[in-house]
Amino acid sequence: MTEGRPFLAVVARTQPVGWCAAFYTRVIQGDGMKIWVFSDLHLEFGVPFRTDPPNDVDVVVCAGDVLTRGITPSMKWLAENVARRIPVVFVAGNHEFYSSSIVDSLREVGQGAGFQNLHFL
Repeated sequence: MTEGRPFLAVVARTQPVGWCAAFYTRVIQGDGMKIWVFSDLHLEFGVPFRTDPPNDVDVVVCAGDVLTRGITPSMKWLAENVARRIPVVFVAGNHEFYSSSIVDSLREVGQGAGFQNLHFL
């Protein structure tokens, strides 16, 4: 955001039951685009995450730590639950590589997982 431009941020923090980290979700609006940003879902712990996008959101940025065991499980979950309704930009977190090879995960993504409306950075 540049100085003097309109900016709106709505922040919600939810603490799941148990010891796992909280997930974060934020809607950012500025310069005519509304972005839904979330991270640290840690779905491997069984804590549900509501995937209905907030109103009038143009794109989702998922900043990682969705699932473990490689990038592909996280991308598959995003494709099935979020990217059907709205474009998603995904950046893997450290948990995507737990119980997985970084090289193999990146190779899978490089070979094209065939997910529509989902972009990996």
